[in-house]
Order: sequence, then structure tokens, then C-alpha cells
Amino acid sequence: MDIGASLYNGWMGDPSAVGALWFVDRFKRHHLSFDWIVSFEIAKHDPDDIYKSVPDDILPHYIYFNQGVDKSPNGRWNPWRILQGMGMTPNDYVVVKLDIDVPEIENTLMDQLVNEPRVRLLVDEMFFEQHVNVKAMWKWWGTDSPLTMLDTYRLFANLRSNGVRMHSWP
Repeated sequence: MDIGASLYNGWMGDPSAVGALWFVDRFKRHHLSFDWIVSFEIAKHDPDDIYKSVPDDILPHYIYFNQGVDKSPNGRWNPWRILQGMGMTPNDYVVVKLDIDVPEIENTLMDQLVNEPRVRLLVDEMFFEQHVNVKAMWKWWGTDSPLTMLDTYRLFANLRSNGVRMHSWP
């Protein structure tokens, strides 16, 4: 599940950006493939632009919601509600990337992941860029976040202790 997907081949045409192509390539190196790639992107794109870079073998597995996510747990576009509605079980291996650059929504979704066992049991691997107040990122994120790196460490430790593999960048 790619929450903040941009397009299949990367953000602004950069194939090294962490998105669907990045995940497909890295998992393919380990002889793994995805049954489904579910992408959410709020920036409106022409359908031709959305699908032109999706390889033919991936297309049947690619679901693209050209829609922002909803932070309300029961909201129509809440990614955890959609994940549960897809019939995923703890036996499925689910990878999620969350990077929409809206900390209020991102942090709410992460709180739901931490606090809702039915969701947490579905997610095996999580990629998340938490916006914290750290000098190295002031240029991009500003200085108004009340969160620190310690908050990120605590969040990651909590999820790791519950079986979720956590990854962060930059």
C-alpha cells in the first residue's frame, strides 16, 4: 500500500523516489512479487499519465486511488479501512509506505496503526517519514513540529515490539 504515491515510476519522474516502482524493483531482487499494489495520491493526474509507466505484468495488480486519504477510522478513504475491506489476514504479507507530507494526517494514521490491533496485525513492514523538529530537516519541514527524534524512536520501538518491521528516511 503506497499512501502518497505520486505516479508508478516515481515522484516527479524520479525513479529513485520511494514509490511503487521502487518497491517492485527491490522485492523482485529477492524473487518476490506483489499480489496487489494499492496506491493513494491526492494530486490529480490524467488516467493516461497514471497508467502509462505501469508495466503490463503489474497492471492487473495495480489499484490507483487518485484521492487523498481520510484520517477518520471509518472514513471512506481511510487506508486501514480499505486494507481490512480487501480481506487481508495476518497470513498475508503487507507492506505500507506512508509519506503524504501532512503530519496531522500521517500521525493520526500511525496512531491508528499503533492502537488498533486488527490493523496492526495486518501490517508486516512499514516505511514512514515522520516529520520531527530536527535541525537537519528545518529547511524542508520547518521548526514548528512538537515531535522529536525520540518520539520517532518510541513509535518505531512500539511497532517493532508488535511485529511490524519499521523503516524511515531520509
